[in-house]
Parts: sequence; structure tokens; C-alpha cells
Amino acid sequence: MGESGGSGPESATELFGSQQDWGAEMPVTIDVPPRRVRSSDTIGTERNRSFEEMKGYDNYQNTGGVDPEDRHQVGALGELAFSIHADLRINAKQKQWSDGGVDFEAYIAGVKQTIDIKTRQKDPDVFAVKEESISADLYVLGHLVGDSSVEFLGMATRERVLNGNRKLSPKINKYNRILSLSSLDPIPDSEAIESSS
Repeated sequence: MGESGGSGPESATELFGSQQDWGAEMPVTIDVPPRRVRSSDTIGTERNRSFEEMKGYDNYQNTGGVDPEDRHQVGALGELAFSIHADLRINAKQKQWSDGGVDFEAYIAGVKQTIDIKTRQKDPDVFAVKEESISADLYVLGHLVGDSSVEFLGMATRERVLNGNRKLSPKINKYNRILSLSSLDPIPDSEAIESSS
């Protein structure tokens, strides 16, 4: 990715219009039912297995000290929580290597968008997105609360992410784009989201 963003909208307001027409009150916390938590564990385990089975791939490289299977399970739980909020279907198929940086495609306030959910186990003080994985239109930050709740803290457009501070993460030896939590837009209200399929 380049040093700076392209020519897309920097804020969700530029993209969707007035926040009162589409924005949710923040933060939004979704309690995931136990059956769906078990599903997210299964999905995360299967995704992790696809990485482990790749010839020559070291599943423990660049993990930042986080167990790879846990990371995939937390990611799947965040996706399930957003699917509950937005009434969207999660892609539960096993993903080989990567989902291409897109978890959902949906219309938000009538505008078709690709969405990538980033869920963190630790309470985040910034929103960090790996530079190599920036491909979605919107990035949503979630935080795992306990074992079964996800608190969504906000979202950013691809343009805002690309314009974030570029910083090398020594734990994973990759560059991230860093945004302050105060710079995030609210996630869309569930009523403003429609499935694209």
C-alpha cells in the first residue's frame, strides 16, 4: 500500500450523509448466545487449521504472542456479533489463508460497501489495521468483553485507515495504520444496513 490514501471519502458522513440518518449510538454491545459462541469456536478452529495445513507456512510467525487458534476464534466471534447486529449472514465456509480482507458486503444507507471486522481481546487504546490487509471499504473495531459479548467501538473508511499513522509493529514485523479511537465514526444502526445478497 502507498504512504497515503486515495481519493475516497475520509468520513462516514461524507459517504452516507447525516449521522442521525444511519449512525448507531456508541458503543454497541452484542451478547452472542452460547450456541453461536460454540459456532464461532468451530469456525475459528477450522480457519486456523487451513493455515496449519499450508505447506511451508509457520502459523506461529508474526502472531504478536497471541495463540493463532484463539485469534481466529475471536475474529469469528466478532463477525458473528456483527452479523447479529446487522442481520447479515456470516461466511462460515472454511477460509483458505485469508478472506481477502472482506467479511461482509452490504448496503449502508443505500451505498454498497465491503466490511472488515477487527475484533481485539485486549481493550484497545488505538485502532491498528495491518497495512497489507487494507482492502475493504469499511473497518469496524470490536472488543471482546468476557467470553461472549462484543463491544463495537466504531468504524473507519478505507481512506481514513490509509491516512492513519504508519507504524512498524516489532512484535509482528509488519506495518500498521494507526487511528485514535476518537477519530472513529459510529457503526451503522442496524436499520441502516441491508444485505447485498
